[in-house]
Amino acid sequence: MLEKKTIIGAIDVRGNDERMHIDKVFISPSNQSKGVCTAAIQFVESHFPNTKLWTLYTPHLSFRNHYFYEKFGDQKTKEVQLTQKLILFKYEKRIE
Repeated sequence: MLEKKTIIGAIDVRGNDERMHIDKVFISPSNQSKGVCTAAIQFVESHFPNTKLWTLYTPHLSFRNHYFYEKFGDQKTKEVQLTQKLILFKYEKRIE
C-alpha cells in the first residue's frame, strides 16, 4: 500500500480460486484507524471474486482485530494455542 510513494502497509494473501488465506496484514501505526486496512481488504477481495472461503489467524488479545474482521463478516471458528501465552483465533468467511 502506498501513500504519495511511501509504503504505509502490506497485505499478504495466499491460496487459489476457492480458498484464500490472509497471511499477514501490516499498517504503519501512523496510518491506522484511517480506513487503510478496510480499503486493502476490499481491494484484495475484489481481485479474487471466485473465492468461496477466506481464512486468517489473529492473536487472541488483539481485540481491535477481532472487531475489524467480524465487521467484514468473518467468524471465529477455532483457537490454536502456540505457546503458553500465545493463542491464535482462526477466522473464516464463506462466500455463497
